[in-house]
Amino acid sequence: MLSMTGFGKAEGAYHSIRFTVEIKSVNSRYLDISTVIPRKVAFLENPIRDYLTKKLERGKILFILNLTGDTGEISHFQLNEKLLQNLLDLKQILKEKFDVEGALTVTDILSREDVVELMDTAVEEDALAEAILKTTDTALARLEAMQKLEGEYLKEQFERDLYSMSREIDTIDAIRQTNLDKHVSTMKERVEKLLNQYALDEGRMYQEIALLVDKLDITEEIQRFKSHLLQFKAYLNEEDSVGKRCNFLLQEMHREVNTLGNKVANADISQRVVEIKNRIEMIREQVQNIQ
Repeated sequence: MLSMTGFGKAEGAYHSIRFTVEIKSVNSRYLDISTVIPRKVAFLENPIRDYLTKKLERGKILFILNLTGDTGEISHFQLNEKLLQNLLDLKQILKEKFDVEGALTVTDILSREDVVELMDTAVEEDALAEAILKTTDTALARLEAMQKLEGEYLKEQFERDLYSMSREIDTIDAIRQTNLDKHVSTMKERVEKLLNQYALDEGRMYQEIALLVDKLDITEEIQRFKSHLLQFKAYLNEEDSVGKRCNFLLQEMHREVNTLGNKVANADISQRVVEIKNRIEMIREQVQNIQ
C-alpha cells in the first residue's frame, strides 16, 4: 500500500551539463501534474509529462528540473552586429548634428537584450531527454520508497482502528440476542395485557410482534459489517491502488452501523456504535492520502 505523500530527488549529467530532478507528491483524487522546467529545455515538457503519466496513478505531482554546471551547450549569447552598427551610427549623428556628447560603453551595449541576444544552441535533444528521464526514474524510485514507508505507517494505524472496531462489533453481536429477547419479552407482556382487556385477534397480534422483532433484528447488519472489515483488511495487503475501494468500503461500513444504531434502543450498543463511527471517520481522513 502506497501513500500519496512523498518526495524524491536525483542528480544526473549530460556531458558538461548537470541537472537535478525533484518530484513532490501530495494527495489528490486524480493525477494532477505540474512542471517547473527551464526555458532552455522547454522541449522536454511533453515527454516528461507523458513519462510521469505512465508511471503514476494518483496524486498532485510537482516536477522540478534544475540545470547546473556548464549550460553553454544548450544556449549562448550572440551579438546582433547590424543593430549594433545602427546604434553606433545613431550616436555619431547625435554628436555631429546635435552636439550631443557621451561615450557608448561596453556595459551599455551588453545591457541591451536586442543587441546581445540569448540564442539556443543545437543540442541532441533525444540524448539529453534520455539522460533526464533516466534521472527521473531514480527520483521516482526514491519517491516510491518514501510513499511505501508512509503507507506502512498508515497501514499500522488502520489495523489498530480495524481491530478496535472488530472488538466493538463482536461485543454488539454478543449483546444482540439478549437485547432482542428482552424486547420480545416486553412486547409479549404488553400483548397479554391487551388481550385480557380487549377483544383482539390474538393471531394478528403475534403476527405484528413477529414483524416488529424482524425490524429490531440487527444480525444482517452485523454480518455485513464484519464482511466489510475483512475486505478492508485484505485491501491493506494489496500493492495495487486501493484508496478509492477503501473509501467506498468505509461508506458501506458507516451505512451498516448507522442502520444498526437506529434499530436498537440499548444504551450499551448505542455507545459502541458511536465509537465505531468515530473510528470510521478517523480512517476516512487518512484513506484520502493513500493511492
